[in-house]
This record gives sequence, C-alpha cells and structure tokens, in this order.
Amino acid sequence: MACQYTVDHQQKLVIIRASGVLNDTEWMDHRAKLQADESIDQSFNHFIDLVLIAKIKLTRGLVKPKIGDYLAPAINKTAVYVKDPVAWGLIRLYSGYSADDKNIRRFKSAQLAMNWLAKSQSMAFEPN
Repeated sequence: MACQYTVDHQQKLVIIRASGVLNDTEWMDHRAKLQADESIDQSFNHFIDLVLIAKIKLTRGLVKPKIGDYLAPAINKTAVYVKDPVAWGLIRLYSGYSADDKNIRRFKSAQLAMNWLAKSQSMAFEPN
C-alpha cells in the first residue's frame, strides 16, 4: 500500500491518500508515522482518500473496541472518501467501534466529505 499524507496547517487538515493493497501492517505503520509527526496538531480534521485502494487485506485483529482510533485518534472529524463497496462496509464497521462514531463518516464524493469537514472549521479546500 502506498500511503501518503500532507498537512494543511492553514485549514487545520491532514489529507491522507492510500492506494494499492491495504493491509494491517502498512496501515498501522502509517498511523504510527502520523502520530509521531509533531507538526500535526491532534485537533486537526482528517480527510482519508481510499478511492485508489485496489484490495483490502485487513484481519480481524483490527476489529476491536475503539477501532475508530486506528482511523484517526483524538481528532475532531474524519471524512473517508471511498467508492468500493467492500471498503465502504469496512469503514462503516470500523466507525461503529469508534469511541465517537459521530465524528467518522464515509462519503462517495470528495466534495461532500470536504463540506462536512468544513462545518466545524472555516475551510475553502478543494480536493484533487
């Protein structure tokens, strides 16, 4: 899985784009990098783009209480942009295990996702 992120400090937003095969190890390694990045304020919203994911190989080991914390821990909102039906269902499942599932939503439109995130902050970000 190729997973990259950028931090937009002005918009208080972390933009994550993943592609290829999504598996436990690479996703958790990516999360560790995000958590170690001192330039990311934990109050920033997250926009996760999973549209280019070719295959999902997550194990049951990730499905446990507070799984949403693996998506984006201790943040305001997480918008997941996803079109694949399997990924859509997994995000639904994972967000249900989150400590605060109202702050994790999935969208089939990048613009709708950004609009939802913008409700909590003044944002004018246009996704690619």
